[in-house]
Amino acid sequence: MAQGPDYPKARDMRDLVKIQRRSTVPTPLGGVTGDWYDLIPRRRAQLQPFRPRRQGGVEDLAGRAQVTAPFDMYLRYDSETSQITPEDRVVDLRDPSRIFKIGFIQDLQSRKLWLTFQLDLGVADG
Repeated sequence: MAQGPDYPKARDMRDLVKIQRRSTVPTPLGGVTGDWYDLIPRRRAQLQPFRPRRQGGVEDLAGRAQVTAPFDMYLRYDSETSQITPEDRVVDLRDPSRIFKIGFIQDLQSRKLWLTFQLDLGVADG
């Protein structure tokens, strides 16, 4: 049997996060805008800096250099977490100034036990 990544145990789920989604409200000029609201207000997770393949880097956003730091996050799979999309964002509840953009979400073993997220800290989320 192929070995997958080492998923966290219950004792490793030390971080508290909330998942937010942007509401969509039409603007008079035909665009959409909206505030962030809590999709999942409180959830235990494991957040860890991602170092093996790439380091934090500098991105050019709107002509300005911005420092980014990649993280991995693990959440248990359930009916709530299965609704999270890359358009949502993750907020660290222990330090609400840490807001993560979701790069991708995947159930790597296709067993509906864990979701693996790749996150970027320091990316503007509009």
